[in-house]
Amino acid sequence: MAGHHAQNYRAVCGCGARVCGAGGRRVTGLVLAAFGLGLALCAPPGVVFAETVRRGLGRGFRAALGVQMGSLVGDGTWAALALGGAALLAQQWLLRLVLGAVGVTLLLYLAWKALRDAWRPHAPAERAAGTPLGGATAPAAVRGDFAIGAALSLSNPFNIVFWLGVGGGVLSAHVAEPYAVHYLAFFGSFLAACVVWGTLMAALVAYGRRFLDGYLFRVVNAVCGLALLYFAAGLFEQLLIPG
Repeated sequence: MAGHHAQNYRAVCGCGARVCGAGGRRVTGLVLAAFGLGLALCAPPGVVFAETVRRGLGRGFRAALGVQMGSLVGDGTWAALALGGAALLAQQWLLRLVLGAVGVTLLLYLAWKALRDAWRPHAPAERAAGTPLGGATAPAAVRGDFAIGAALSLSNPFNIVFWLGVGGGVLSAHVAEPYAVHYLAFFGSFLAACVVWGTLMAALVAYGRRFLDGYLFRVVNAVCGLALLYFAAGLFEQLLIPG
């Protein structure tokens, strides 16, 4: 009898160990997939990238990092809404229209600023003294960079399409019935990837700044301004499609 109980105990323990091992592998795969998803979302050149380059080349690492970290506000908000199920509200065409209109307006404003700086015959000479362009104090300038990054990501209604279509699919592919720990692991790994990419991007922009003269600074602003106009036109065109 004792031997029979011992065999049952070993069998139960063995099954539990296999279940825990499989669960651990699923969580590990989920974390890696979420990290890769964060890199896939941040790496392609887009609106935030263009504004990061423009501001970073003008004022250095802190300006570029401010835009990148600010964009996490929008990315994190859309991700949390999508994972929580409330993002279905954002599928309403009227809400998408309002968000898109704000996004187009913001993009046009930033494009105007970039093209204006491209027209002005100045270089980022303030980099040696550490004074931000426009005479603003450093803390105020950094807050402005962060706010711009947050506004750009929050006002993009098509981020939610990405999360509804891709983010939820990645999560369900690794865990059939996710619990709170799975959501936290997914969300934390995604944000970690965005922080790593944003810091790396800001450092690269700050490093390239030392090689920038007045002419190249104006060229970069012109390219970024035209890119922002292109993104604004694309967003406006998509907003005209109902549903």
